[in-house]
Amino acid sequence: MLASLPSMSAPLFENEYTQVFALAGEPIVMVVRKQTPVELSDLERAWGAANRALGGVDRRRSCLLVDVSLAVGRNDEEFERAFAPFRRSLCADWLAVALVVSSIPGTLQVQRYAREDDVRVVAYDNRETALAALRRALTSLSTNR
Repeated sequence: MLASLPSMSAPLFENEYTQVFALAGEPIVMVVRKQTPVELSDLERAWGAANRALGGVDRRRSCLLVDVSLAVGRNDEEFERAFAPFRRSLCADWLAVALVVSSIPGTLQVQRYAREDDVRVVAYDNRETALAALRRALTSLSTNR
């Protein structure tokens, strides 16, 4: 999985559910969700810990890429209700947020979450396209200042 990642620093955080990286020389951080299934009791360990690892990142000057393409999705009501605070916290205050998903239902779920949370998050089907979009957003923001 890591062979396709761009140049990054050492992981800011890693456990059996997620990896958090900073891209070398760029104000972009990446959260990669591993294949390990997440149960309700695992949400804090999977998403809370990853979010805390981003505590030192200046979100107002950085972009976030979340790659969940390897994860098995869940959309049962109980899980979604419990997951909502984690996703809202993770996606708050960034210059731009991109999510990489592996399916059309995943894209639709990201769009629904973005509407529910009133945040601007764009879903992509591959990491390279998502990174290119974040880089364009950074360039656009820097030229508009």
